[in-house]
Amino acid sequence: MPVLRYGFGILRWSTAELKGVDRKLRKMLTKNGFHNPRSNTHRLYLSQEKGGRGMIGAEDCHRQECSALAEYISNNSDPLSTVIKRSSPKDKELLSFATAPKKVTTERIDNEHLESLLKMGLHDNYFKSRNAIPSLNPQQSENWLNAPFMRFETESLLCAAQEQALPTNHVRRNIWGDTCSGKCRLCKEQDETVSHIISGCKMLAGTQYLHRHNQIAKYIHWNILRDNGINTTERWLDHKPTEITTKGNLNILWDSYIHTDKKVGFNKPDIIIHNAEKKNV
Repeated sequence: MPVLRYGFGILRWSTAELKGVDRKLRKMLTKNGFHNPRSNTHRLYLSQEKGGRGMIGAEDCHRQECSALAEYISNNSDPLSTVIKRSSPKDKELLSFATAPKKVTTERIDNEHLESLLKMGLHDNYFKSRNAIPSLNPQQSENWLNAPFMRFETESLLCAAQEQALPTNHVRRNIWGDTCSGKCRLCKEQDETVSHIISGCKMLAGTQYLHRHNQIAKYIHWNILRDNGINTTERWLDHKPTEITTKGNLNILWDSYIHTDKKVGFNKPDIIIHNAEKKNV
């Protein structure tokens, strides 16, 4: 895109040519595992801060560069700009960008892609559910898209799952029209949607869900030890929590029962931090 950008506004590009460049790039991404073929195209070009993949499209880049160049020429009275403004109507195609109602900016392009994405009946469910939570910070929720350790195959898979573009039985039967059962292939009771697989299948509750939960708790436990100056492993993945970790007046308990005078149904917190000096937990 930086190479093409130099010629935008100088060399003449047709809309068909620009769309062809974008189409070829998407094919390359799909072939090499960067992009799920059924994922949303608008999300691919949406900025990462708003939950997109952050790719710069040739058509979007061309509009933005021509708009900036046309604005520069229109607002300058130097000899070269004057020559361009006096050129024949055939050569004034660039200046039409300057008379557009709004300047083509990155923010405007983002809003256009987001608006189109939110009109999609299936792909927009994640974004609408996210925006419906008042206490949620959308920008912080999408920070994982900027994570340097995230492999492109993993990012593509997670985005496809959020957009319900994966071939679950429910999608295959009700969206794609395949002749198969829409029920979960494990519990065979509920519809096999992405939400059901992630957090609603009873067959996964005691295994995969528990493992995921313990991994998150282990990461928090590892950080608590480090924050309190307690020696631990260099990587949190190698950390193996012990039942009781003590440093001075501080006792950190992992997955331990709390004995209570009255019977309590849930008396085994994941992590307990007990400060004997301040007498608080």
